Amino acid sequence: MKVLLVFPPQWTPFRPYLSLPSLYAYLKDKGVDVIQKDFNLEAYDLILSEGYLSGISQQLRNQFSVWELKDRLAPGTEQKQYNDLFMAKTLAPLLAGKIESAKNVYRDPQKFYDPEILADARNTITQALQAVSLAYFPTNIGLSSFEMPSFKGSFQDLKQATQNRLENPYIQLGEEYLLPLVRDEAPGVIGITISGESQLIPALTMARLLKAGNKKAHIVIGGYVVTMLADVIVKYPELFDIFFDSAVVNDGELPLLELIRSVEKGGSLFNVPNLIFRDAAGIHVTDKKPPEDINALPPPNFDGLALEKYLSPEPVLPVLSSRGCYWSRCAFCTHSLAYGMTYQVRDPVKFVDDIEFLVKKHGVKHIALSDEGTSPNSVNRIADEILRRGLDVRCSTSIRPERQFTPELCRKMAAAGFREVYIGIESSCDRVLGLINKGTTTAVNEEVLRNMCQAGIWDHVYIMFGFPGETMAEARRTFSFIAQNKDIIRSLGISNFSVGRNSRVMKNPGDYGVTLPRSTEDTDFKLYLPYLVSGGLTDIQGWELTAECLATVATQLAGDAFLEKIGHHYDKACILPQYLSHYEKTDPLLASIVKMKKPARKKTPKKLSAASMPALKPGVVMERLHFNLRAVWENIQNKRAEPVYPDESWSLFDIERNRFKRISDSGAEMLSGWNGKRPISAIARDLARKYRLPLREVERECLDMAQSLIDEGYALALP
Repeated sequence: MKVLLVFPPQWTPFRPYLSLPSLYAYLKDKGVDVIQKDFNLEAYDLILSEGYLSGISQQLRNQFSVWELKDRLAPGTEQKQYNDLFMAKTLAPLLAGKIESAKNVYRDPQKFYDPEILADARNTITQALQAVSLAYFPTNIGLSSFEMPSFKGSFQDLKQATQNRLENPYIQLGEEYLLPLVRDEAPGVIGITISGESQLIPALTMARLLKAGNKKAHIVIGGYVVTMLADVIVKYPELFDIFFDSAVVNDGELPLLELIRSVEKGGSLFNVPNLIFRDAAGIHVTDKKPPEDINALPPPNFDGLALEKYLSPEPVLPVLSSRGCYWSRCAFCTHSLAYGMTYQVRDPVKFVDDIEFLVKKHGVKHIALSDEGTSPNSVNRIADEILRRGLDVRCSTSIRPERQFTPELCRKMAAAGFREVYIGIESSCDRVLGLINKGTTTAVNEEVLRNMCQAGIWDHVYIMFGFPGETMAEARRTFSFIAQNKDIIRSLGISNFSVGRNSRVMKNPGDYGVTLPRSTEDTDFKLYLPYLVSGGLTDIQGWELTAECLATVATQLAGDAFLEKIGHHYDKACILPQYLSHYEKTDPLLASIVKMKKPARKKTPKKLSAASMPALKPGVVMERLHFNLRAVWENIQNKRAEPVYPDESWSLFDIERNRFKRISDSGAEMLSGWNGKRPISAIARDLARKYRLPLREVERECLDMAQSLIDEGYALALP
């Protein structure tokens, strides 16, 4: 029997996610006929394509024409929608022609390492995703996110979201590209991994399509999100009618293998551990078993994945040196629950065997340790083994700040190829760290950051605002800590506190001064819950501090300012390791390239004559609009609560520079003759004859207007 493993949208497209290669390797090792499909990567490649963007152009034009018929635009959402739709429908044809080149920049071993070229490519991709989002408004699609505002978290919302063609692009993509694959392969079991909240709706959309179109296949879901929602899944029998046949919680290797064997033989699912399933008698939860010994597992297997298609000039392969978290006590964290609150460390020799195997098989140099937190002891032994073998690799990992990360250990890590570490310090107030149960102090945090930096290792620091009980003064202390230590903090990941499902705060809210809403079905499928606090910062204040820190303190960090241009949030971590490796001999901490090139000095425009032949610049369009786009744009920028009424006029829109200029009807008529082939004298002659005006006067007006638009950068003149 054939087994198909699917990794669904919406995740980052920069490198493979580890869940499928790990399961695939294990099942292969057990003799299972299995294939793996990164449909997340394929969906990005399809959406970010010339054909797809050209296809949504008409859709965007149709949507915009509806707004043009309105008799007013209310302040806020309506004006923003009008503005954004205009830009998207105008941009889409241009983006369609640029999108393949933009993707290829990420895959090009020369262009990728030019930050100016990469920043431009990223901007094209971001704009393309914004255009697609507007075609499915109010859905928002990013390089690491997927949000459907109509999905509030209830089961009813879930059913509607997974069949809403107007807001969910994955219905069409699944029908056109995933279902044909399944029909061709005819698997007996289809496994879908749901690793992040951004995948929930896309994954269950895929599952719904697959279950409806493949009555003979057993569909099983698993992954972090499924484990978090285990107590919710048992409440809804209809899930098993619409979306899937069973769900695996915690580590998936052994349960999935036993499930495949049971389905193949037509046996009882009660013998499958860690499984939720439904039969005629109802929903059942089978006994839990501990995970497979991490040292008995094979290295991850990436066969069947198109490594060359990821947005990276060279593959970065994820691996695990441990499963779970050795600390596992932070009050806000839920990650260890995905591993059944167990912690296992792979023998360092075996782990470096994995690295060496992958390096030789795939010709890779970059390895990303996907551990929840690699302990100082593990890092020390791994570094020793890498150095003993003389392996030429570049590694990144996440660590918890511990005093054991001494200057000596940090230097050894650097010598072994560790170029980047992700460190969660959360706060720079010892009292708040105590509330979190972080088990560290500000002094230890600073010591570890300094040791890493002095060893030449880039530290990406995570902080969090608004943990229950934190005061404004304590949050400001974290601001000061960052500013005072900008010489040892390279870049930041900033977030505000949220109550994660199954976290210690959720389970014991009273211990943290937190009040949760009365349990209802309205938010059953949300991983993060609304809350109130009895003291300290509110949820809204936490959000505001996060935004303020990103806009102020973070910009003081040279590395962060640079990374914001070429990456954002999750994609920073996926882009930075290659940059650090590429420039390690000439610029180990990217000190010089963080200074982005200054824009070229503007050339002084040539004075026009009647023989000059004007034309609008490429990327500048002229359109007659029902509403004054300038007024709409200014209301949005200045947050004015003023409606906009019809005021039909012509506007110029500079796509590349995102700016507008309103022009008169007579000016628009002049511009209609600008094609770069006719001189101003000819354009003026035609207008003078048409309106019986003095030629000299019309010619002067044409010259003045052309000179003004060229000076402002909207037009150019051909010799």
